[in-house]
Order: sequence, then structure tokens, then C-alpha cells
Amino acid sequence: MRYARFFMFMALLFLCLIPAKAWAADESFDFVTFSKLPILHEGRVKPMEAFARLQIKMLSGSDQDALATLIKIMFDPAATGKRPLIKIVHPDVLNVLELSPVKSKLHAPENVSRMLFRKRDLLETISNSPPAQWSSGQKALIELQNKMRIYEDLAGSLSLFLPLATPLPDILPDYLKPYANQPMSYWRALKFRDRLKADVKALVQDKNTNLSDYSDGEQKLAHFSFALASLQISGASNDLFKVIAAPDRPQVGWISPWEISQGKGSPASAAYINAWQSLAFSYHQQDVQRWNETVGQLLELGLNSGLVRPLALNLEHWMNVVHPLGLTMALLIICLLLSSANRFVPFGLQGAALISLWGAVVLNIVNMSARIYLLQRPPIGTLYESILFVCAALLFFFAMLGMKAKQHHWVVLGASVGLFLQVLAAANDQNQDNLMMLSAVLNTNFWLATHVTCIALGYALCLMTSIGAHFYLFKAALSHSPAMIVKDAEKQLRYFALLSLLCCALGTILGGIWADQSWGRFWGWDPKENGALLIVLWLIWLLHGKISGQMSLLLLTAGFAYLSVITALSWFGVNLLSVGLHSYGFSDQAAFFLYSFIALESAVIAAVFFKIKHHEAMA
Repeated sequence: MRYARFFMFMALLFLCLIPAKAWAADESFDFVTFSKLPILHEGRVKPMEAFARLQIKMLSGSDQDALATLIKIMFDPAATGKRPLIKIVHPDVLNVLELSPVKSKLHAPENVSRMLFRKRDLLETISNSPPAQWSSGQKALIELQNKMRIYEDLAGSLSLFLPLATPLPDILPDYLKPYANQPMSYWRALKFRDRLKADVKALVQDKNTNLSDYSDGEQKLAHFSFALASLQISGASNDLFKVIAAPDRPQVGWISPWEISQGKGSPASAAYINAWQSLAFSYHQQDVQRWNETVGQLLELGLNSGLVRPLALNLEHWMNVVHPLGLTMALLIICLLLSSANRFVPFGLQGAALISLWGAVVLNIVNMSARIYLLQRPPIGTLYESILFVCAALLFFFAMLGMKAKQHHWVVLGASVGLFLQVLAAANDQNQDNLMMLSAVLNTNFWLATHVTCIALGYALCLMTSIGAHFYLFKAALSHSPAMIVKDAEKQLRYFALLSLLCCALGTILGGIWADQSWGRFWGWDPKENGALLIVLWLIWLLHGKISGQMSLLLLTAGFAYLSVITALSWFGVNLLSVGLHSYGFSDQAAFFLYSFIALESAVIAAVFFKIKHHEAMA
């Protein structure tokens, strides 16, 4: 019975709601204003466009045409249920659900729901077993079930305003005659729902369950009452679509349409209800003018509610349209192309490449500033945000070196590592809101601005030291006088190494103080704490080895190059252990790439090191 409500509601959506008239997306429908409508989701108010991207990407694996897809799901769930939308990749899930593989990997929600219902006993068994014992196929099956629950909430979010496919009979009691031959929705039926329920109950008690004893009109009346009751049960917990502001109820803030039907609204909610009803009607009737007027009213209601920051709403909408991450990647690619073309043209392109790199720097700063304003905290509270911050810092450092030192290789190195980090950030932005709110312990602006910033700057400086060391090692390996190049490397890189040590050591100490305040202990040998300490100890070993004369310049440079591995272990590796207060969970894919990176770096640095040693021995 655990899944009965879910599957019953899916059946209702497909059978009891009237599909909208077939129509192609018309540019005259104001979807732009609709995309700006405020909605409360995961603890913060965001534009509808951001909500749509997140939900559709979770369902189908792509946020392409996310807003249009969301509108179809909400306003025409009966038709959307028959279209391929739910992404299923795992072959075991396809086998269990007896679904045929398709090239797009997308399946119709109606088919998925029907097959999940048939396997409800299996789902119950898996859910009752410890998650640690789940196979990859079982985990994927439970994730699919959770996807379908999200789809249920989206498809049912406005179902109380949509026309019902179950008609009222021709012969009606007196209190229903005003509704004869009119399109009916759950919301309109609220006025007589309870009375109708009582009448049907009395009818059933009088005639029992033998359908032959019921007239055609009585059967239709019973079916209509059943549809209302089923929608009421299924919508009881539907609170995903929080688009109705309740400024007169600050303890609530935002509520969903279904919560309004349960008496949680206020006088201020009436305008929202009328507007969403009008929007549902205009969508089904293809009434462009009414749609455009209504979305404008809804946006005005939200902006005037006192619960929305208009600038923040427009800023996030701009970020969704412009996509700063993609623009930054484009500028870095242009920078690399210009640098490569510089060898083949009679005029220099180095200046243009440097300008492209600075453009990426400026765009990163704008992006980080926008995130600060939107989240009202330093933008380095998650792994994704730390990658963006480290990338911005590295791009700035390399652009400054390229401009001040007049050495173009710093520009090429900066663009290359920046592009890599942007791709890495995109890979860590999977099916989740990258503008997420933090838990109470983490959401402390002072410590985010001190401890986390110091550690992130330390990561950036460590990577810069490592990248520079890689460059000088390769240069020395191809040179006839490697000793001079290695000596130049030590002069260039020691300052970066000292700054890395300062930032990491200071960040580790500040982190201990934060931990003492939050968890009651300064140091607990947590993997993340050990990772930060690992960088500090590695740098101390290298620098003291050089100062004491126990380490050659070549070994020092190789040690600086290996900082990339030490930083990767501290930054990403410790997150994969699934232990400690900083654990972000294990990922087979992330672990594979991390192990591959460590193996590749170890092999490359060792090969270059021994090649230079060989050159020195032959000299």
C-alpha cells in the first residue's frame, strides 16, 4: 500500500484530465515573463526558468527546452505522459521493467509508471533492505522511482485547475444544475465536493456495489465523485510548486496551489488562485492575449509581495540566459586558438590572446559577484563553487604573469588549466542546483570568507606552482642545458610555493577554530583535515629540504610538480572515502578519474625527472 497513492495518481493524470488542444509553441505566448515568475524551491526563491532547468535535467538528463517541457507537464499532463521524457540508462532497470532500449534512452512516463506499479513488491523489498547492500541496478531502480515521484508532483501541481475528463451526468440534483454543460475542474468542484460525496455515499449504501442497479447518470456521478476524492488524496502532499506568496503568514512564506485547497491560504492568496486558474484556461484554449496578461499579473504579484528581491530574480534569469560558464569556456578556447595561430601569421596575435584571457577573468569575477549577491554569502560553500573560485584565481594569476612578465607561455598555461577546471566544474554540476543553500553549520559568512577562502586560494597557488613546475621540467627535458632551466624554475616557483604554504597553513588553523566552535573539537583527524595537513607537510618537506641542502633543485622542481597530485587528493580524494564530517559520498566514476590522474601524473613526472637526470649524467 506504500506506493498506492503514487500509482493511482499517475493513472488519474493520464485518464481523468482532458488533454490540451494540439498546438505548436507560438512566439506570441509570453514564455519569457513566465520564466521570471518567482518560486520557492530548496530554501530560496528563484525564477521559474532555474526551477525548470533543474527538474527537467533530473528527469531527462538534459535541460534543453526545459521551460517549454515544464509548461507542458504542468498544463497538459495527460498528453505529456505519452511522450518520451524519463531517461533510463541502466540495462538492469530496463530488463526489470520489461522496457525496450531506445536510442534516446527516453521513455514515456505512462509506460514507466505502469511497469513500476507491476514491480511494486520488488520496490518494497529493495526499499526495506539496507542501501549499502543495493546493487547498482537496484540503486538505479530506486532513483527512477524517486524521479517518477518528482514527475508526479510536477504533473499534479496544477491539476486542481485543469479540466476533468470525467463529465457530470445530464440529469443533475438541483445544487449541481448551475454547473451543467460546463467544463469542470477540482477547484470549481470544491464548492459542492463534500455534499456530492455524502450523496454518493448514501447512494452506495442504498444500492450496494452491483453496477447493474445504478442508472447511467448515477454511475457518472459516482465516477466524478471518485475522481475528486482521488485527486484530493494525491494532492494532499503536493507542496513542490510553491508559487503563491503569503506575506501575511511569514512563518509559511510560500505555499503551493494544493496547500491552498487544504485551507492553508489567506485572503492574499485569492489573486494568485484566480491568476493560475486563468493561466490554465488560456493554455487549453490557446488564448494568447489572456495568457500574456495573466503571466504579467502573476509576476507583478510576486514582485510586490515583499518576499522577492527583484534584482536577484532578474540577475539569476540573466545568468540562466547568458550561461557564464559556457561563455568563459568559449573565451578560453579562443585564447588557445589565437595562441596557436600566432605561429602561422605574419602579425602577432599574442595581445588578442591575452585580451581573451582577461575577458575570461572578468566574466569569472562577474559570475562570482552575482553568486555572492544571490546567495548572500561567499561563493565557495560547495565543491562546485570551490572549482569556480580556484579557476577564477588561477586565471587572474596567469593573466597578471602574462601581462607583467611579457612571457606568453603563462597565457597559454592559464587558458589550458582554466578550460580544464571549467570542464571539471561542469562535470560536478549534475542534476542539482549549483546555487544551493547551505546547512546551518556551514552557512557562516565569517568562516566561509576566511577559512574556506584561504584553503581555496591555497589550492589555486598549489596548482599554479605545479603547472609552472611542469612547464620548466618539460623545457629542461628538451634543452641541452637543463641545469640552468631548473635553476630558473626554483627562482620563479619558490614564491608561489611559500604563498601556497601560508594560505594552506592559515586555512587549516582557521578550520580548526571553526570546528571547535561547531563540533566541539579543534582537530579530529577527519579526512578533509588530514588532506589540508598533507599539503602543508608536503610543502614544508620540499622547502626545508632545499634550505638544508638535502634536496637537489631538480628533485625540488619535481616535488613542486607533484603538488597537483597532493592537491587533488586533498581537494577531491578525501570526499570519496564516505567517512568524516566533510564526506560528500563515494562515486565510482570520480574515483576512476582521480586514480587515473594520479597514475598519469606519477608516470609523466617520473619519466621527465629521469630523462633530465640522464641528460645531466651525460653532460
